[in-house]
Amino acid sequence: MLVNYIKKFGIILPTAVVYLDQEEHTFGKAIDGHLEIKGRFFKNVLKRYEIDLVRYEQDNDTEELLTSSSVYCSRECLPNKKDILPFVLNVPENIKEYPDRYTYKIVVRFVWEDSQILLKKHPLVFQV
Repeated sequence: MLVNYIKKFGIILPTAVVYLDQEEHTFGKAIDGHLEIKGRFFKNVLKRYEIDLVRYEQDNDTEELLTSSSVYCSRECLPNKKDILPFVLNVPENIKEYPDRYTYKIVVRFVWEDSQILLKKHPLVFQV
């Protein structure tokens, strides 16, 4: 019973890190990378993960979803075990870089059993 109570607060959720193959990216080209998840104290089951490319406009504090990818699964994440999830995210050609106006980031949402959510954000740099 104590485990279920602790799980509700997300204290024992696995940890996650976003890794990209390149530091700078090009509009119209794919972004390659992988997600590394590591179990903590108890077994958890990953039900879904979503990877979003988001553009943030600094002037009016708004975000725009440019592209998204969702993977439905039932992947066990065991205590102290690492798992690698590779991904490719396509970047639309029709977006333009305005360095003083927009910033870009990847937002990854991990949805675990019992609808617990772990959110990770990673900034992106595009070649101008």
